[in-house]
Amino acid sequence: MTALGLLLGLLLQAPPPPASLDETAFIALAEAGFPQAAKWKYREVELATSCWGHTTHGWVSDDARSVLAWDGVIYAIGKLGPPVALETDLQRMIREGKRPPVIGEAAGDGPRPTRPSALRVAVLQSQAGSAMARRLWAATTGHATTPLQDMGSQWQDALFDRAVCEYQYGFDALALEHLERIESLTKRGLAEKQPDAARLLREVRRRLEQPSERLVNTASPTVDDLKNWVEHLEDVGLVPQLELPGFAAENQRALSLHDVPLVRALGQHGAPVAERLIEAVETDERVSRFIVPSRHAQWRPELARVSQVAEVVLQRLLDLERSFVEDGFRSSPSSKAKRLRERLAEWKKQSPAERAVLVLDDDTRPSDWARAAAQLTEAVANKDPALGTLRARSKPASVTELLTRRALTAKPDDDRGCALPRALFAWAPEVGSTGVVAHLEQRIKGRCEAWYAEALEALGNPRGLASLAEFMRGPSPSDADMVIAACNHPEQGALHAALLLALAEKTRNPPRLFAAKPDEWQALLRCREAKAFVLRRLADLRPRPGEPKVRTADAYARALANAFPAAPEFDGGGTQAARDAALKAMREWVEGR
Repeated sequence: MTALGLLLGLLLQAPPPPASLDETAFIALAEAGFPQAAKWKYREVELATSCWGHTTHGWVSDDARSVLAWDGVIYAIGKLGPPVALETDLQRMIREGKRPPVIGEAAGDGPRPTRPSALRVAVLQSQAGSAMARRLWAATTGHATTPLQDMGSQWQDALFDRAVCEYQYGFDALALEHLERIESLTKRGLAEKQPDAARLLREVRRRLEQPSERLVNTASPTVDDLKNWVEHLEDVGLVPQLELPGFAAENQRALSLHDVPLVRALGQHGAPVAERLIEAVETDERVSRFIVPSRHAQWRPELARVSQVAEVVLQRLLDLERSFVEDGFRSSPSSKAKRLRERLAEWKKQSPAERAVLVLDDDTRPSDWARAAAQLTEAVANKDPALGTLRARSKPASVTELLTRRALTAKPDDDRGCALPRALFAWAPEVGSTGVVAHLEQRIKGRCEAWYAEALEALGNPRGLASLAEFMRGPSPSDADMVIAACNHPEQGALHAALLLALAEKTRNPPRLFAAKPDEWQALLRCREAKAFVLRRLADLRPRPGEPKVRTADAYARALANAFPAAPEFDGGGTQAARDAALKAMREWVEGR
């Protein structure tokens, strides 16, 4: 190869040289509101309100409350760090500019001082002057036609990212400030118009002009309450999340719309407002606060519309199979609404138990089996009118056979490992005395012992309870510390009280489970949840399963008397008046623990 050919080849492989850095670019950005030099100090900081929890370096205000980061955005400071050397960060960025960019790597790349970019050059120019800015510019590659276009578009992306973060936290006035700055950029021709930013700007202005009513927080919603919930679908994705009784969540962003408490609550209770939800799918263009997975190669926040959120609610409510959902992806809103109304008409003809069995019988829907199992468990408790018909089913398999098959194939480490066995026990309690239990126990232990202990107790299965008690004791049979530490947990406290009392009922002597440390086991009754469990049992005057002459309260009072020498005597004999008096004394003793 000739020297000329070699030179041409090297030139073709090399990135294009940086365009001329025109001072007018900085003047234009300054006129659009870009932060200018304020002689702030360069320090390490932890950002207080960044959606991504960044620790970064930036220029800190004199009152140490604000910082200008490398994305051209001013943030509140969460924690102030030590001073750092700007020259060190500049040299690192210049070195980073020499490596090829990773596919999908954004040009702006957030508030940290990482790769050189036109936006970071603008920040450096505004705070440290032209000399440093030109050094960084020389290491910056991948330019558009002019430096100003690069700076403007990258700053627009940073402002939009910040506005979405503030919008998610409900800081609409702050989001408005950044969105109006984006609007100013596009009007000045410094960045292309961004439809998502324009849509969010309209939404923020609407919210500030028309504040929404307070969310109705109830575990037993009326139709009016449910209508209120549908209106609040616009706040799905709000941080901290909207919480409802029975649907509480951690104060963090849910990764899927299916995990949002309000979506789950409407998916369970929303039947009376199903038509309103379909109307939302068809016409509701409000913007929620939930970020959906990006369809762009370079990540950009994308907010779900209320119509999309309502569609997910209906997927849960109507038990829509995956194929139905996927077929509707490309449909127009009116076509989706038509198909959903047809499905709603079919859905109304079925009882909850029938709908649950249909899902459980579908081999293509394993991810829905846990929810269907919980629905069937609830239907059994509510005496669903279709239970008789379903119990007579024999083809292709009985419901008991279906539940057994699903429960035995569920993995111990997922929700199905608990929900499916629970549905099986609710549907066919007799399986508690069969060989199926031995196969299920490894899936149950360590996940859902509380209801399992109660199920075994109701079945009168002391051997199963003893086995579960041995498992719960762990490697140290005499150690009750674990139980005492966990006793205020809503399920664990009830679990250990159930084990203690159920075992105590089977013998006149304190069971081995708590014989080693009787004082600590008695302390169990001072734990909130365990104590509440015991008092509920002592107030239950219904006959025990299989023992029509023995009340549940009598059985537990006798168990307490057997377990604790300090407890009042209770032998269950004598007249009912005498038993009632002894029962009252036992309740007073427990309440006094």
